[in-house]
Parts: sequence; structure tokens; C-alpha cells
Amino acid sequence: MPDIFGWLHYVNPVFYGFENLLVNEFVGLSIVCDGVNVIPDVPNADPRYQTCSIPGARPGQVSVPGSQYAEALGFDFDHRWRNIGIMIAIATAYVLAGALGSEIMRFAPQGGTPIVYANDSSKMQAASRNSRDIEKEATLSPNGETSSDSDIGKPHFIGPALTWKNLTILKGISSYVRPGDFIALCGASGAGKTTLLTALSQTNFAGRLGGEVKFGGKEPGRAFKKATGFAQQQDLHDGTATVREALEFSALLRQPKHYSREEKLAYVDHMLDLLELVEVQHALIGDAESGLGFGPVQKVLPYFERYGAVPPPGTNPAEFVLETVGAGINARNDDKGTDWATRWNESPEAENIAAEIGYIQKQGSSLEDFEDGSLKDYNGSIFTQTWLLTVRIMKNQWRNVPYMYSKIWVHVVSATLVGLTFFQMGTGPQDLQNRSFSVFFIVFLVNAIVNTILLRFFFARLYWQYREGPSKIYSWVALCNASILAEMPGALACGVVYYLLWYFPSGLPLGETAGYVFLAVLTYEVFQVLLGLFMMAMSPDLGVAGNILVFIVCTMNWYNGLIVPYGQMQIFWRYWLYYLNPFTYLLGGLVMAVVEGVVVVCADSDLQTFSPPPGQTCGSYAGSWASSASAQLMDPSASDSCSVCIWTTGDQYLEGFNLGPQKWGGIWGFWGIFLAFTVSNLILVYFLTWATMIKRWKMFYFF
Repeated sequence: MPDIFGWLHYVNPVFYGFENLLVNEFVGLSIVCDGVNVIPDVPNADPRYQTCSIPGARPGQVSVPGSQYAEALGFDFDHRWRNIGIMIAIATAYVLAGALGSEIMRFAPQGGTPIVYANDSSKMQAASRNSRDIEKEATLSPNGETSSDSDIGKPHFIGPALTWKNLTILKGISSYVRPGDFIALCGASGAGKTTLLTALSQTNFAGRLGGEVKFGGKEPGRAFKKATGFAQQQDLHDGTATVREALEFSALLRQPKHYSREEKLAYVDHMLDLLELVEVQHALIGDAESGLGFGPVQKVLPYFERYGAVPPPGTNPAEFVLETVGAGINARNDDKGTDWATRWNESPEAENIAAEIGYIQKQGSSLEDFEDGSLKDYNGSIFTQTWLLTVRIMKNQWRNVPYMYSKIWVHVVSATLVGLTFFQMGTGPQDLQNRSFSVFFIVFLVNAIVNTILLRFFFARLYWQYREGPSKIYSWVALCNASILAEMPGALACGVVYYLLWYFPSGLPLGETAGYVFLAVLTYEVFQVLLGLFMMAMSPDLGVAGNILVFIVCTMNWYNGLIVPYGQMQIFWRYWLYYLNPFTYLLGGLVMAVVEGVVVVCADSDLQTFSPPPGQTCGSYAGSWASSASAQLMDPSASDSCSVCIWTTGDQYLEGFNLGPQKWGGIWGFWGIFLAFTVSNLILVYFLTWATMIKRWKMFYFF
């Protein structure tokens, strides 16, 4: 590391902990050299005239004390207690800074949350002043007359109606919903409101529904799901989309194909006006705080008064109704608070409902026209679904600043630190190892990047699973397509940033090598995205996905042949896990690219020294060994001290890691295999989404 960046070494608390762990491990240990580690490896040589290639070895040593090895790496056994004190001081400083910051820093607005607009809404506010007063018109029927209690046979809005009779979930109660109706379903907590709506909408309903449900006089089918929207209790909305964008997204994908794009968007304008949302049409959904309010419900009170349940003056009609039928905190338990089901079944209102249901079913329906003759589950093509969903996700990324900021920040900081740590590396033996380390650090991106992708795909899947999929807005294929495509621009841009900030400051080779590394880095960025998506696709929740991530990342990091060289790996792992690890080929190709063919030039600190036997020169004693081992004997004519550079080219370094141009077709063979792993990730995203979301397979029965 250049001296100008040396201060980073001392402000890093990990350095002090690592020094303690290393010296504690090596002090008292003797490292024995044998085989290729002995210099020169001359038959029947006297150890006094040999040395060891391990750092810290001195002339005449064929075994190196552990403390000597640690000192050669810059670590000192006497620093142990000093390091503990420094780490305690740093930890204390962190705690104090955190406590002080939590008291004085404010990262969120206090009080109510303001409505946030995606763009200038002044023109929308002007338009709202010209909007109609919809509430005043809501009590009028289509012909302009006031609605009455009984409107059997009267003209209504055109379209199929939903009717249900004798549903077991409602203990035999029947009712209907016609086009244009606005019906409130009231009940205490736990009364079954959501269960009823789930059953009627056929949205993720578990179990068998007894009774009769008809849509346009027929069993509910594709047309019913296309026309039905179910706003569930949980707030499953893209919070970064605006009100208008959400309505346009639904209109463009749910409206029948025979309507043009302009007609669909015009209907969005109509709905914004109808729902009085013009003023907030450009407000982000996640920031809205007001809900729907209903008009007067006084018409229901005479029904209860007929049976002796008279509300006190000024009572809240909704609370009165719930308490009267035996629900709520102040539920009635007298004779007027019981047997309301029997009273309803015997009431003229129930007879009117039955008559209306009969009229609706006899009248027939326009269901065929409603379905538009389409036998497909979705009104939009797969291309349209993918395009609109991709645009929505990318807008979410743009407006969700912390998401993209965190990805860019991780890449910029990691690449900058690696580039400065291994700034302008040379070609000595230590530099070859540093080149490998600079490449290896790319694997530490995967944890930070994949974790954010897990979270985003989890919520995207929830939107589809509970709201947009059952409503037939878009298919699971479009979900996978858009989730992948929306991540690509950011991933590739981050890859370019990482490459530029790491590769050139490190002084690595130009030409074909630079192009290969650039391609490998971009492939790795795509691999990360697909890895996160397929892990989330196979997992029921974020907790399981996180556990899988830890296992896979640890496996890929430690069994790729760089941290533990291939020859030193346990046999059980060496012959299968090493070859099944995609990082074996990613890192192997990158290391070969930056090391292969490099002419090794040793500095004085890289040389190993030993003394020749009396009466011999360095050449006569070790010349044959140096030639066979491809080592550089620096001064063959010297007779007092011999200096050796253990490598001539970078290929010798690669051999210790089971790498080289003859392995798997060289760097391009390694990249091809890693590309195959990337493609397999892509296939797994679709397969596992289909298996878990469509076929409902359980990937992990023990969770």
C-alpha cells in the first residue's frame, strides 16, 4: 500500500483484531519447509546451505518460527494488549457517536407526513376546480331520479351482475351486486368480512365454498377475474407510484383489447374525476393518509326501529347497527340483540333481495360481450405486460433513492479502497499475490447487492401473488421478465463504475486482458442479480432467503481454490464442490488474465538468500536447480551469498492454484463456464417462480 494511504491501515479496527488473532495462532509454532519450499532443493544438501521460501526465513533455516513469520508480515506479538485497548477505545467511540447522533440527528419529518408529488401539480389543481361534485350526483339513478328502496326491474348500468345464494359462509344469506352499485359490508372484527370478500372475488381463497355464486348468470370465469379488483386489508401497493400511474397501469392491462390506448387513458381521467382524485393524481401512493368516506347510512335505521331497536338521538348509525346485532364493545344481549338472522329471513327486504336475484338471472347477461370473445387469461400481451411492469419498477428505483444509492455506494467505496490498497502493482512475487487479492475482493459485493434484490423481489412477488396476479393484470412470466430487465441498467452501470475505479488505479495490464476483465465484471453483475432473484423465488419468505444466501455465499467464497489452493483442499470438497462453484471459474479466469505470462521482476525484498558451501559459487551449487525450477539466480559467480527470485513468469504462480492457459481452455473457457452458471440462474428464476407460485411446490418442507 502506498504510504499516502497508510493512515487507512491504522484507523481500521479490524487490523488490530486480526493482528492479535494471527500472532496468537503462530507464536510457538514452527513452520517446516519441504519440497518446493526449500531453496535450493539440491539432493543431499546440508541444511546450513539452504533456506525456505516462506516469508521470514533466514539463510540456513529450513523451518521458520511462527513469530518470525508473523514479524515478516508486519505483526508483533508484543502488540496484543495494546491492540485490545485500541479496540475498546474505538468501540467506545462508536457507542458515544451513535448515542449522540440519535439524540441530535433527525432523519424523518416530525408530525404528519406531507403528501409528496412526483412532479408539478399546479395544472392538476387548476383542473380540479372545474371537476364535478360527484357526491351530490351519487344518490341519483342513471335517469336522474332519486333511488328508492325497491328498484326491481328498473334500468341499471349495463353489464353482468354478481349474485350469490345460500352461501354456507354466510349461513344461508343471499345478495347481489349490480354494475354501478356501491355496497358497504359492515361487521365487527373477526366477523368474516375479509373471508367473504376473498371467497366472492376468488382471490387466494382456501377451501370449498358452499352455495351458489353466479356472474352474469354463469359460474365465474376469466371475465370475472378480469373485472374484479380486491383492495385487501394489507396495503399492497407500489408506494412510489402516483395515483394516476397506478390507474393507468391497471387500465392499460385490464381493459379489453378492442379499446385503444387513448380510450383507456381517457377512462382513467373519468375515474379520477369520479373519485375526486384529480388534486392528488400526481401524489405518491405511499404518502397518502386519507381514505374513503361514505355518505349517510340513515336509511338502515328504520329497519331496526320496526323491530323495537330505536337508536338514541345523535347516535352513530354504524356503531348502533353493530351493537344492536350483538357485535362491538357495547353489544346488546337482550331479546332485541338476538335472532336477527331469523328476522331478516322473514322480512320483506329479504323477499325483495330474492326477487331481484331471480329477475337478474332471468334477464340474462351480456357476459359474452363483456368477455370480448377472448379466451386468454390476460387482456394485455406478454410484451405489453413486461414493458409496463418494467417501466413501473424502474420508476420505483428512480424514486426510491436509497436503493440505487446503496448499490452505487457499495461499488464506489469497494473499488476505490481496493484500487488504492493495491495501487500500481509491480510484477514481483508479492505483486502476483496482490493481483490475486485485488481480484478476489470482487466477491464481497455479492452480500450487499443480493440482499437488496431479495427484498425488492419479495415485495414484487407479494403484489403479484395477492393482488395483481389474481386480478389477471399480468402473468408470472411478465413478473420475472420485468424483475430481471429493470435491474440490468443499474447493475451494468455499477459494474462499469467498479471496473474503472479498481482496474486502472491497480496498474493491471491493458489490451485484451483489460477487455476480458471488463466483460467478466459485467457478467458477474448480471450473475448477482439472477442469483438474488432465484434464491428469493425458491424461498417462502425473506428469512429463509437470507439463510440460503449466507450458505451459498460462504460456500462460493471459500471453495474456489484461491483462499485454500486446490492442492491443499480436503479431498471430499476438492473433487465436487470445487468444480460446482461458479466462483471457481469467475476468479480463476480473472486471476489468469492479470497474472498469466507476466515476466517476474524481483525487488531486493522479494529475494531469498542462502550461502553456498565453501569452495563453490552460487552457479556451481544451485545452477542446475535454478534451471529446472525456472528460478532466477541473480549472481551465479558469487561465492559468499546467493540471491534467488523464485519465479520467472506468472505461470509458475498459477500452477500452485491449479490454474494456467492449459486449464479448461484458458481464460475464455473459464468465462464460458461462468456464463453457463449465469444462464442457469436465469432458468432457475423462471422455473422456481413457476414451481412455487403456480404449482405451489414447497421447496423447504421444514420451514
